[in-house]
Amino acid sequence: MKKDKWTILFVSMLSVFILGAAGQTAFADEVAVDTAAELQDAVKNAPENRRVTLSGAFPTDLSATIGLAESPYQVEVDGEGKTIQSSAGKQLFSYGGGTGTASSTLTLKNFNLQGLGNNARALSVSG
Repeated sequence: MKKDKWTILFVSMLSVFILGAAGQTAFADEVAVDTAAELQDAVKNAPENRRVTLSGAFPTDLSATIGLAESPYQVEVDGEGKTIQSSAGKQLFSYGGGTGTASSTLTLKNFNLQGLGNNARALSVSG
């Protein structure tokens, strides 16, 4: 009887682990970027589903808009909690064009986009 309790417990824990992982995108490729140009390249030229992380060296005050182009894969950009702004009054991000498909996605997460009271948009999407 004691062995049966351990088996049930093990199967229950395994089920929780498997169900917890269900629905999560598996990123086969992960890169960290230091500059806006590296971020643009990492998104546009993703060789497969990719997670891109902004490194500690990534600028938080932008002097130009970061133009991101679609990739045919699922790309996630993790801002690592950074606050991005442009004291030069530039739009922060634009997204569009590229080689996307119906299953392509771009996810921006863990960002704070700060407008600084200027008339520039934080993000524009086309296409």
